[in-house]
Order: sequence, then structure tokens, then C-alpha cells
Amino acid sequence: MKNFLIACGLALFLAGCQTTQNLVVEKMYVPQVPEEFWNCPVVKKYPQVKTLTDRQVAELINVLANNNRICSNNMNAVRNYLIRAGKISST
Repeated sequence: MKNFLIACGLALFLAGCQTTQNLVVEKMYVPQVPEEFWNCPVVKKYPQVKTLTDRQVAELINVLANNNRICSNNMNAVRNYLIRAGKISST
């Protein structure tokens, strides 16, 4: 009787392994944003704070504002690129 129960359990176990399952595979397109869009310049080295002149402060602010403008334009270009690719909404 014990062998019969083991054989029935083994048969049920093997029968369960033979069922096929349908897998749904969805391909996703990921747009490659061009490298030049990822340009956000940074100031590598700041001048000494204690010895700054008014002119150096003005030049630094000008450089930072220019870097911010370049980075903002490039991030807007990335956003527009992804909108055209249909990956994000325009809102």
C-alpha cells in the first residue's frame, strides 16, 4: 500500500511538471538619446572665497549662469526627443 501511494504521488508530481505554460513576452523599445544632449558643464575648481574680488564673483556668476543655460537647453532637448519617441507625455 505504501508503494502504491508513493507511485500515485510521483505520478501526480510528474504530470504537473509536464504542463506547458504560455509566456507573454513584450518587447520594449528604449530610445537612445544622443550623447551630445547629456552635456551639463560644471565648474571644476572654484576660486578661494576669502580672496575673491568683485570682478571674480561676477565672472563666476556669469560662468555658472551660462552653464545652467546650456544644461537647461540640453535637458529640454532630451525631453523633446523622448516626447517625439512617444516615451513620455508632453504635460
